[in-house]
Amino acid sequence: MELRFTKTRCHSTLGGSTDVAAYRVLAKDSSSVATVGQEGKIYHIHFDGSGFWITLGNSPFREFFKRVSPRRSVGR
Repeated sequence: MELRFTKTRCHSTLGGSTDVAAYRVLAKDSSSVATVGQEGKIYHIHFDGSGFWITLGNSPFREFFKRVSPRRSVGR
């Protein structure tokens, strides 16, 4: 899965299909940010080095993401 964030949207791509969801920042500190999605769900994103992680629901499981270089569009 690849996630790309803008100031108000999260673009998630998996298996060649991309979904776009609006969000807004509720709070932030030096190592994390809390957001709320358009469905009302709150996400607490924790930054760690060159990546970040989120807890999956009310479970003890975490999903980790690493930063990758942005792709350049052909002809731009």
